[in-house]
Amino acid sequence: MALTKKIDFLNGVITESAYIEISTINVDFDMKTANFNVKTYLDKATKDAGLQPMQTEYIHISDTTPMPTDKPVLNFSTYFSTGNIKANAETYLLTLDKYKDCVTVE
Repeated sequence: MALTKKIDFLNGVITESAYIEISTINVDFDMKTANFNVKTYLDKATKDAGLQPMQTEYIHISDTTPMPTDKPVLNFSTYFSTGNIKANAETYLLTLDKYKDCVTVE
C-alpha cells in the first residue's frame, strides 16, 4: 500500500496526486526503535517508470522520556509492538502533520 496527497514541492512543481511509499524499514525490538525512508514521487506513473523520487525523508521512532518531564513517549511501543511492520509505519506516518491528510491507495 502507499499514500497520496496534493503537494507543492516549492520549486515550481505542484502535483495533485503525489505517490508516497515507505521503504527500507528497520526495526530493533530490543532497543525499541524503528527507522524507515519515505519516498515521494510526482505520481504513481513516475514511480512505475522507475524514475527518482522528488523527495526522500528519513523517519526515526523510539520510546523516549523527554526532558524535563518523566512521562515517556511510547511511539515505538504504540505503533510497532505487534502487527504488520509496513502497515504500522504507514499508520504512524499518518499521525505526523506533514502526512495527516494523505489518502491510502493500493
